[in-house]
Amino acid sequence: MPMSKFFSTDRYLQLYYILGHPKFSQRQMARDLNIKHGSKIQLFIKRLEELKLVVRTYEIGKGKPTYEVPSRDALLSFFSRFRDMKNEVNKAYQLGIDRNETIRFLSDNGGIMCLTTALQYYDNYFRDETIHVYVKNPTTLLPKVHSQAEGKNKVILYNFDLPDVPEVRESINVTSPIRTIIDLYCNNMSYTAEQFIKKVWT
Repeated sequence: MPMSKFFSTDRYLQLYYILGHPKFSQRQMARDLNIKHGSKIQLFIKRLEELKLVVRTYEIGKGKPTYEVPSRDALLSFFSRFRDMKNEVNKAYQLGIDRNETIRFLSDNGGIMCLTTALQYYDNYFRDETIHVYVKNPTTLLPKVHSQAEGKNKVILYNFDLPDVPEVRESINVTSPIRTIIDLYCNNMSYTAEQFIKKVWT
């Protein structure tokens, strides 16, 4: 598997699955992701094994191996080499006066809070005044943003490059916990989620 192609939508979905199931089998993973059990998953897991990012184990009485993730941090740090959130930036704006009202405006018009903005709805450890937002439907959100007068809140819009099932927290659309953590790693900001990561994975 060429390293330049290591991060794709398929790889991301498998990464997301593994992060949520640190002990898994290829067969169950294929079923859960609705991926034909074959080369896609086998090659991916084999490469992760070679990199020691997953470890094969055998349970007594079971012929098929299971796999375990020794370190989610190592796995995410590896993947973050192939995806940089800066490459997904659509545009930056200065919008609104009140930060919370600006977030609500963006969410009400289809925006999905991401990175540290999503994090603040899960954990209060880190505060970032910049508002980070995924644009899932550009035809809905961008005209609304363009129509706004310049304000004081820095808003960075990102292309919604990979699938996710967002959550609604305090009536605001936010990326799922695992996606929030992945994005922070891919923005070199995993340190902001230290407490949150412990909550999610312990």
